[in-house]
Amino acid sequence: MRLLDDPDALVQPSFYHCPDYVVTIGPEVADLVQLFGRTANPEQRLLLDGSFGMDRRGRLAAFEVFVEAARQNLKTGFFEFRALGKALLLHRPMQIWTAHKESATDQALLDLKQMIEESAELSKRVKRITEGKGGKSIEFTNRCTIVFRPRTGKAGQSMSADDVDLDEYFAVEAKHEGSLLPTMSTRPNAQVGAASSAPHLGSHMQRALMARGRMAALGLRIEPRLLYAEWSPIRVIGEKPDGSPRFGPPPCAQPKCTHRLGVEGCIADDREVIKLANPSAGRSSKPAISWEFIADERRKLCSPEAPEESLDEYFKERLSIGVEEVGLEASIFPTWPGLKQAPPAPLEVLALGVACDNDQTVLSLGAACKGHAHTHLAVVDRRAATERKGFAENVARIQRERSCAVLIRGKNFMIDDLIEAGVTLRLVDADERAQSHADLATAIETNALEHGDYPELNAAVEVAQWQVLDNRRSLDSRRGEISALESVALALRGATKPNPTVEPFAIWG
Repeated sequence: MRLLDDPDALVQPSFYHCPDYVVTIGPEVADLVQLFGRTANPEQRLLLDGSFGMDRRGRLAAFEVFVEAARQNLKTGFFEFRALGKALLLHRPMQIWTAHKESATDQALLDLKQMIEESAELSKRVKRITEGKGGKSIEFTNRCTIVFRPRTGKAGQSMSADDVDLDEYFAVEAKHEGSLLPTMSTRPNAQVGAASSAPHLGSHMQRALMARGRMAALGLRIEPRLLYAEWSPIRVIGEKPDGSPRFGPPPCAQPKCTHRLGVEGCIADDREVIKLANPSAGRSSKPAISWEFIADERRKLCSPEAPEESLDEYFKERLSIGVEEVGLEASIFPTWPGLKQAPPAPLEVLALGVACDNDQTVLSLGAACKGHAHTHLAVVDRRAATERKGFAENVARIQRERSCAVLIRGKNFMIDDLIEAGVTLRLVDADERAQSHADLATAIETNALEHGDYPELNAAVEVAQWQVLDNRRSLDSRRGEISALESVALALRGATKPNPTVEPFAIWG
C-alpha cells in the first residue's frame, strides 16, 4: 500500500530499532491519555510500546529512546504521553525535561497544563503546578514530579532523576549529557529520551546517535538498550570506501536539481517523500498538517528569490534531511571543471598532503606535481583507514623516491603510523590549514592550477562549503567527505610555501 492511500495509517520509520521485550504497558499509557482527552497517533503508539517495553525482570528494556521526525508531527506529544505514563503508571519519582531554550520547556509545560485544565480525570491527580523563578514543575498527588528547565552545562546537577528527556537534541553538547546523566546513576530502571528534527551543522552528538541507531536498524551494530526511530526519506544509497553504508535521500529527476520551487521532479514536491518525514500530513485527526500548508510553506521558503538559508531550513525542518545529506548549496568552485588536464606522465611530485574524513574511515594522499602549465593536483592514494599501515608505507616510499615534503594536520590520527613508517612530517596547525584552503581557492579562481579529473576529488569539490571560524574562512568538513580536497590543499601549500610561515589572514564577516 502506498503511503498516501490511507493518510491515517501507520507510517513506518525509515530506520527503527527496538530492544527485545517480553511485555509492554504502552497500550495502557495510550488508554490513560485517552482518558485525559488525547489520542495517540499510530507512530506514538509504536513508540509507547517500545519505550515502555520490559524484560523478564520487569526492567525497562530501553535505556536510550531517540526520535527524529519533522516538526509538529509526533515528538512532543509522545514525550508528554510518556511523561504522564511514567508518573502515573510507573510512579517514577523524578523526571527532568530539558530543551535548548527556555521557551521550549515553557511550551511543554503549557501543553501539559492545558491538558490538566481540560481534563477532570487528570486534574484530580495533580497536586500543584509551579511556574516561579525558582523552578517550573508539575507535582502529582502520588509525589511524582516532572521538572522543566533549559539546558546549561550544570543543569540538573543538584537533583537526582529517574528519567531525563532531551528535547531539541540537535543542540545537545557533550557537557549537557555529562551533567545530566550522572544524576540517574543511582536510580534503578533509569531511561533517557531525546527528540529532534534533522541535525544542524554543529549537531555532533545527534549525528553520533543517529549513526548508532541507523546501523542497529540495519542489523550491522549491536545496541541492546537503544530504541531508535527515524522518520525521514533517508535510505542506504551505496557504500563508503570502508564498506560501511552511505546514507542519503532519493534522487531528484534532474541530477543537478536546485530544489527551488518550480523545478520539475524535485523530491521536495513529492508527497510520498514528504509523508516519510511527516506522518501527520493529510490526516483527519490531530495532530494533522494540511497539504495546503505544506505547499504554502514551500512557496515561502523555496522560491527562486529565497536565500539559500531558507531552502536549507525547509529541507531540514520539513523533510528531515540535513544539509550535508542533500547537497543544497551551489559549488563554491564553479570553475573547477574547466581546470581539467590530462595528468603528466610521469608525475613529478613536489609535495604531499595527508587527510582523513571526520569519521576517520577514509585516508587520502594528495600530491602537488609539475603540470603542463600550472601546478597539477592529483590524488595518488586513497583507501580505508583499516589499511592505515599500508597507506603509511606508501607515503614513506613516495617521500624517499621524490624527496618531497609531507604535510598533515597536527591533530590527525595517522601521525604515529606515518612516523613509524619513516615519514618526515610537516605538522600544520589550524591557522596554516585555513591558509592552505585560501591558497587553493585563489589558485582555482585565478586558473593557476590543473587537475586530472579524479572522481574522488571532483566529488569533494562538489560538496565543499565554507565555514567561518575565528574570523577565518576554511573548508567545512562537516558538510560532506572532502578529505581528497583537503589533501591536495595541503600538498599545494607544501609546494608553493616550503617555508612553513603563515600570512596575515583576511577577515571574513
